[in-house]
Amino acid sequence: MMSLKLYHLQLILLTCTLFTKAFGRQSDTQFIKTIGTVNLVEQSGQNVFTGSFFNKTDMATAYLSGEETYITANTGIEPIKVYLSEDTLAPVLTSFSPDNGATEIATNTYLVLVFSEEIIKGTGNIIVSQGGITQVIPVNNAVISVAGNQVTIVPDSFTNNSTISISITAGTFKDLAGNEFAGLAEGEWIFTTVGQADIPSALISFSPMNDENNVSVDATLSITFNEEVFVGSGEITIKQGNTTQIIELSDERVSIAGTTVTINPDNFPGNTLITVSIPSSAFVDVTGYEFAGITDGEWSFTTVGQADTPPVITSFSPENTAGNVPVNASLTISFNEEVFVGSGEITLTQGSSTQILPLTDERISIAGNTVTINPDDFPYSTSITVSIPSSVFVDSIGYEFAGIVPGEWSFTTVSQPEQSVVKFILVNADTDRPLMPLEEGDVIDLSKLPTQNLNIQVITNPGVVGSVLIDLDGKLVVENQLPYAYGGGAGTNYNAITLPVGNHTLTATPYSERTAYTATTGNGLKGKELTIHFTITGTSVNSLVLLNADTNEDILALKNGDVIDLANFPAENLNIRAITNPERLGSVVFKLNELSIRENHFPYAIGGDINGDFRSWTLPAGNHTLTATPYQYMGSGGKKGAAHTVSFSVVNTNPAARINYADNEGISGKVAAFPNPFHDRTLISFSTPDKGYARLEIYDAKGLFISSPYQADLEAGKWYSVVYEAGMLKSGVYVVKLVTQRYSRNYKLVLTK
Repeated sequence: MMSLKLYHLQLILLTCTLFTKAFGRQSDTQFIKTIGTVNLVEQSGQNVFTGSFFNKTDMATAYLSGEETYITANTGIEPIKVYLSEDTLAPVLTSFSPDNGATEIATNTYLVLVFSEEIIKGTGNIIVSQGGITQVIPVNNAVISVAGNQVTIVPDSFTNNSTISISITAGTFKDLAGNEFAGLAEGEWIFTTVGQADIPSALISFSPMNDENNVSVDATLSITFNEEVFVGSGEITIKQGNTTQIIELSDERVSIAGTTVTINPDNFPGNTLITVSIPSSAFVDVTGYEFAGITDGEWSFTTVGQADTPPVITSFSPENTAGNVPVNASLTISFNEEVFVGSGEITLTQGSSTQILPLTDERISIAGNTVTINPDDFPYSTSITVSIPSSVFVDSIGYEFAGIVPGEWSFTTVSQPEQSVVKFILVNADTDRPLMPLEEGDVIDLSKLPTQNLNIQVITNPGVVGSVLIDLDGKLVVENQLPYAYGGGAGTNYNAITLPVGNHTLTATPYSERTAYTATTGNGLKGKELTIHFTITGTSVNSLVLLNADTNEDILALKNGDVIDLANFPAENLNIRAITNPERLGSVVFKLNELSIRENHFPYAIGGDINGDFRSWTLPAGNHTLTATPYQYMGSGGKKGAAHTVSFSVVNTNPAARINYADNEGISGKVAAFPNPFHDRTLISFSTPDKGYARLEIYDAKGLFISSPYQADLEAGKWYSVVYEAGMLKSGVYVVKLVTQRYSRNYKLVLTK
């Protein structure tokens, strides 16, 4: 059993040689004063001590003899006893800050105590008394910090001109030997905080002055004090006739610069008595004293008068009786003075229909003396009549304008221009950006395009028509909104279509009215149609289709962003085939993440097939990018065609689903292979939670070692991959083993040829 005590070395004047057990060496040390603190350890048949000798740690033989505790030291002549004494002295305070009896101490000062030795926190409180207020701070509070023999305390701010008394309970601090500080009684540490002026801030001037007349309605208010002031609490009240403005002190319209407060209220009504009142708490000086406040009647003034005539319209746009007005025209009304929203609504009569705009409609705006109205587009060749009641617009004192009755403001819209289709544009549906104009006689090589995800946009004149009917090789689609595109879309997000190799005829016809999507003829006036002929050449992969390898039936065409949930399929035996243009070509190379697979025979499938009977494999969970590239000849020879790429992810929300990992829980690392089963090559992926050396080993079903396709130092948590070639191996079951310095993990591979 081992025990530990703290001792002080006694004063001794000699040079002694201490034998160091740990290193078998000797060291000479000159002891000229109390050396420091040492630990005496009693353990299993021998007593040793460790300690600091002039910043150097040594060990020497120690003896316990009755009441004596000493270390024998050899001076070269005879043994010398170095006596030790156990530490029983309590720590004592050597200084305060602030000093006891100090005056004019800042209210936010820190308290600092310095002790005779290094101390630590014990159990107890620091009590700060200031008049009738007492703050009790437990020693474990974060505002108390200890560094060596110094304690720093950050109490709440003291009050001005107060006597502060600090007391500390016994045991609040102790030294390293556990000796407790005796504490500090009330009255042993007292000081006084700085005083403050007892005169509140005084007002020097107002602007506008009290009782001033003809003050501008947009006047700024200012108050000047005899000293610097700051925001307090409350709000500013401005009475103006029958209405009141209340401005919070946090409002950006209230600002302070030294001794001056500036207030920027909303415009006052004209010819009105304005009364300003401000509570005393609104503004304070640096010591927190409030000013006297401004009550009703202490600061009043009168705004400048104005004529008692209502606002008058000076102009319309479009002008009354104007013709050929654009159907998307904005309406403006100009007045002889600033106007504001009143009550009511604006009525626009347009042939057999009417637009009614309430004043809350965001299409109505006012800037000073100008009103702007942005209605819906008017019909072509139609007389438009505007009606506005007098209550809709008022001036600053509430006077209504005369109003506009039917017949006072009318105009006629422009005749409808002849509608026509002017051109076609081939669009990249991946980026929603144009690729090229599509014109009569064009020959387009798909292999030279950046994508096979295309669309055809129709450009009309005017830019907006009722509807467009688009016919490609006898297949008709109806488009009623911009952009008009054969493949359709949402807004500027075009849907993707595939243009097959061959000759094509494209016709687009505009109509003045919307047309039902199921209709075969347009609605309204027919415009000028446009027809072109073009040819698509080259080889391409048009799409990638996920299929059920058990039934050889297609499931879905893969699109970018698809999430494939294996729980939604009747079986996990899947495959992916490429739809090519033309249907049969030389070969197709699939690249799935880092794995490349070449297919030389139709149908072209990443998992392969036997005379059209698709092989099966399981898609691994995770994010995947699959690219299929066509070639002119077998073995990826000859001219390269247009590739098709899709990014998708695979999940399995079935809680009972088996993951294609072996023992992937806990810290055992992870192994996966894709595809699996495979017939010529597979991509083996693996990771380990440990950093260090690892290797992959391949075994047959009998446990015979075949090869080690990978070995290296791995980083923890990082995925690594290696393509494994089956080569001359026969069909059957194989095992891939991940071997690390701490464990090994097996994973089954199935080879089918």
